[in-house]
Amino acid sequence: MPARLLTCPSCGRTLGTISRKLDHRGRPYDKLRLTENVEHVGRLLFRGRYAACVCGERVKLPDAATVEFH
Repeated sequence: MPARLLTCPSCGRTLGTISRKLDHRGRPYDKLRLTENVEHVGRLLFRGRYAACVCGERVKLPDAATVEFH
């Protein structure tokens, strides 16, 4: 399965790629590799994690994804 792109809805910049990986027991999980277009990753109360784009937009991250900075 090819990697999916995580893009900012307002400016269209690519914030990262989401790829499906397998852990040591063979169970699948999502791995999110963020690029340099992300200022910081934070958490909103009751809304989950988000990544702040350089344009100022907050993009919601998938809940079950493991985040890695590239």
